[in-house]
Amino acid sequence: MHPGLDLFMELCYNRTFPVIEWFMFEISQKQGKKEVISAIFIIVFAAIFVVSNLFLGFSLPVYLATMLMAAGIAFFYPLSGVWAVIFLTVVFERFFTLQSIFWGRNEWKLYPIDLILGAVILGTIFQMLNGKIKWQFKKPDWLVIGFAVLAIAYFFLSVGVLGGDMAVSFSSAKNYAFYPLVYFLVWLLANSQEKIKKTLQFVMAGAVAIIAFISYGIINGGGLWTEFTPLSTEGVRILAFSHAFYLGLALIGSLAAYLGGEWKNKTWFLILSAIWAVGVIGSLMRHLWIALAVALVFLLALATREQRQKTGKLIAAYVVVIIGIAMTIFYFSLMLPRSAIHEAVSGVTSAVEQRASSLTGNSEDESFLWRATVWKEALREYSKSPVLGIGFGQAVFIEIGRYWDLVEVRNVHNSPLVIFVQMGLAGLGLFGWLGWTFAQMAWKQARRDWVSFALLGALIYYGVAFLFQPYLEANLLGIFFWIILGLIRAQGKLSEQAKPYENTRNQ
Repeated sequence: MHPGLDLFMELCYNRTFPVIEWFMFEISQKQGKKEVISAIFIIVFAAIFVVSNLFLGFSLPVYLATMLMAAGIAFFYPLSGVWAVIFLTVVFERFFTLQSIFWGRNEWKLYPIDLILGAVILGTIFQMLNGKIKWQFKKPDWLVIGFAVLAIAYFFLSVGVLGGDMAVSFSSAKNYAFYPLVYFLVWLLANSQEKIKKTLQFVMAGAVAIIAFISYGIINGGGLWTEFTPLSTEGVRILAFSHAFYLGLALIGSLAAYLGGEWKNKTWFLILSAIWAVGVIGSLMRHLWIALAVALVFLLALATREQRQKTGKLIAAYVVVIIGIAMTIFYFSLMLPRSAIHEAVSGVTSAVEQRASSLTGNSEDESFLWRATVWKEALREYSKSPVLGIGFGQAVFIEIGRYWDLVEVRNVHNSPLVIFVQMGLAGLGLFGWLGWTFAQMAWKQARRDWVSFALLGALIYYGVAFLFQPYLEANLLGIFFWIILGLIRAQGKLSEQAKPYENTRNQ
């Protein structure tokens, strides 16, 4: 086995998992132990399948033995299923969310995430029919339903009238109509402040697991699963794009918790935040740097004076530590100019510097050229059908010098633009209305507690990132958007329930 992979497994099983176990223990201490334990069992069963599939290849008996057990538990404990989906997506990303079933020569795109979510949906409906879950749909809910219904309508329109590819059209409709159901699952099931916090803690636990991937990337000289996002400049990513994106969410949540006094052990916060920041920077994903910076600056602007002072002290401590480490590494690299340390430092510095400098708008950067060309061609196609849009399952032809390609519109690196081109003004208008409604809800709740503060930051983070990648068009990226909206709705529901009590108390 590869030495780097040996070390990676060592970090996973002997170093990272004990920390994750501590996180899980902390989650289960207050209440809802059955739900947390059930989530852990779902995670274990699903992880056995994913790891087996990675090392041994797909096995239908293993799939049935593990995933049916996981789905069965998720049916009886729906919230546990949601928590498990969060953790498994953060850790295994596409190998959990996009793994097909192979039966003979046939490929069935029923992913592990779909099976668990299907069980969660059925379990939730069962509890609703039994009266265990009470619900009343309001404007935000109808907006999500409206967007999903519009996507379904566009699927039939695309296949029947606009000539879209059947498989691609179905995939697009699934991302826009099926995964938004997670929004309803979250706000219906996370019906207390403790459950909302635990939902966020499962994200944090997954982010802790990603530390093993960061370590592997640093030691191996290249990150695991980074081949799915090749660089347009020199350098090597130490962390995959999706993992870096999840770490951005974790950083926003951990900072909000720190400012809200939620972190009992501040040392852990300082260590984890620093490691996560290294992962985000080492991913060399420029748009994540921008999105995270915008979200953090916005949160600090909204923070109280005391919280800003607290953050200032935190930044000062980090600066001192970073300068000390940098000077030490720089000293040894100068003293040993032909050593591996010198080459590694030079390589990392050059890669980060080149990626950062390209943000000024380097017209020779292949990534910028590709995006500009694809956006232009997508809008040109849209101009042919400005009322309805071009529908799902379409592609645009691009030519950049000697580079020719046929790019699926759903892969255009800009989610709002993809919605606009495919679903016209109706789709973009409805999605914009939906986003604005939840942004207002998050804004009103942001000063009440650290959870709402974190959710607002995560929504801003998504809003910026949307402009650079197809987030809603990939389940491993888009699902957290619907989870965030669901948590915002759940927070709003709790606030509404608290108002009558507050009014009675003040009389």
